[in-house]
Amino acid sequence: MTNLRISISRKPLALKAAFALFVISASAEAQRFLCFEAPGKKASIQLQFDFPAERQELASVTYRKGNGTIQLRKVSEKEVDDGPDGRPSLIRTVWEEIVPTGKKGGRYEMDAQGAVVYSFQYKRPDGKKFDFTAVDDAEGAEGCEWK
Repeated sequence: MTNLRISISRKPLALKAAFALFVISASAEAQRFLCFEAPGKKASIQLQFDFPAERQELASVTYRKGNGTIQLRKVSEKEVDDGPDGRPSLIRTVWEEIVPTGKKGGRYEMDAQGAVVYSFQYKRPDGKKFDFTAVDDAEGAEGCEWK
C-alpha cells in the first residue's frame, strides 16, 4: 500500500504558515490533519486537529500530553471574506467539544482560506483563550510527530 503525501505551506501576514497534509491510501480514503502549538506556562501546548471526512460534521483534537482524543461537532461555518480573482473565500468554522457528562465544553475556531489557516483558537468554557500556530516540521505519515 502506497501513501501519497501533499503538504501545502505559505506565510500569510505575520502569522506562521499552516500546512495541510493529505494521506491518500489505495482505498481512496483521505485523512487530513494539522499540527498546532500554543505557548503554555511551563511548556507549549501541542495538538493534532483531525478534519472531518467529506460531508461530515465531526472532527477531533488530540493533545500531545492529553488523555485521548476529544470529539468535536461543527456548529457553524461562514464566509468572512470572499477571495479575489478566483481564490477561495476566507471561511470561519467553529467546533464545540462533545462532552459525555453533559457539561459545556470548549470551542475551537479556525479561519482558513483553502489550505491556508490564518488563525486557530481554543476558548475554554471559563472564557480563557489559547491562540495556536501551525507547526510545519511536525508532519508525519500518520499524524503529528512532536520533537
